[in-house]
Amino acid sequence: MHEQTRRMLLFLILIVFIGHSPTVIFQGLGPAPAAMATTSGFQSCSATTPVSVNSGDNDGFQVNPADACADGGGFAQDIDSGSSTSMACGDLGKDRQLFYDYGLAIPSGSAVDGIEVRVDGWFDGGLGALARMCIELSWDGGTTWTAAKFTPALTTVETTYILGSPADSWGRVWADNDLLDLNFRVRVTNLATDVDHDFSLDWASVQVTYTAEAPGATATLPPAPISTATATPISTTTATPTPGAPHTPSLAAIPTETVTPSSTGTLTTTATSTATPTPESTLTRKATPRATPTRTPAAKGLVASPASGIDPALGTALMVLLLCVAALVATYLKSEWR
Repeated sequence: MHEQTRRMLLFLILIVFIGHSPTVIFQGLGPAPAAMATTSGFQSCSATTPVSVNSGDNDGFQVNPADACADGGGFAQDIDSGSSTSMACGDLGKDRQLFYDYGLAIPSGSAVDGIEVRVDGWFDGGLGALARMCIELSWDGGTTWTAAKFTPALTTVETTYILGSPADSWGRVWADNDLLDLNFRVRVTNLATDVDHDFSLDWASVQVTYTAEAPGATATLPPAPISTATATPISTTTATPTPGAPHTPSLAAIPTETVTPSSTGTLTTTATSTATPTPESTLTRKATPRATPTRTPAAKGLVASPASGIDPALGTALMVLLLCVAALVATYLKSEWR
């Protein structure tokens, strides 16, 4: 009977431990803050200039070029574009225009996921005519350029063309500084099979999709409370002489001690002892209660670090192991009871 009782108690203890193990294993676990992709929206340029060297007529969009920095309200024009009939973006006989100062500043440390360039354009057409726009991006003020992207064949009606995508980085890894107005440029090159064609551009805008750094878990604790305890014992002892006994002078000791611990670790102790004859005996003790420590809750928007950092996969493995042990013990005890 004693052996069965002992086994029963062992089994109950094991069940209680298994029941509490999820709390032990997963205590403090919480989802890590997820980094979210953000888009800037299509932004307009605030500056533009023609490429005036080795670029066809060297005058780009010579009519109202600033109108391409806004959606509607007018449009830029390139009249009788270029000096060659090549359809190659790098051909030196093609007219080109630079657009920049898009205000694309993104949070420091962000990863650029993709860049989109929107051009709302058309051309004057003609029998058998073919025209396109070629788009390139620069991250160093126009010194170096990405590989070119081409619009489909233009029509005689204003049409919106979006080159790139939220996940298209144009063949390179962009740093957040690459998008600053000092560095970022868009170059539009007009391509046609005839030098007599006119190009029109209503809007040249840019949209960036980026992922900011995920905020790390932050714990905010209030400063350590300052506790002050002051004890002022006043002890007076009077010895009264009796007849025939030798006279013993009164002795009064007044020790005063102040101890002030603080979060800075400074400890100050002052002791004063004075012997004074006094006619009576009095014992008085006055103590200031210890200051009650207070705890300030963490500020809103801050996430306290978890008490433990157990990996969820490890926690799951431990749970399975504990359940297996419990099953084995239960089987053993059951066989023993029989």
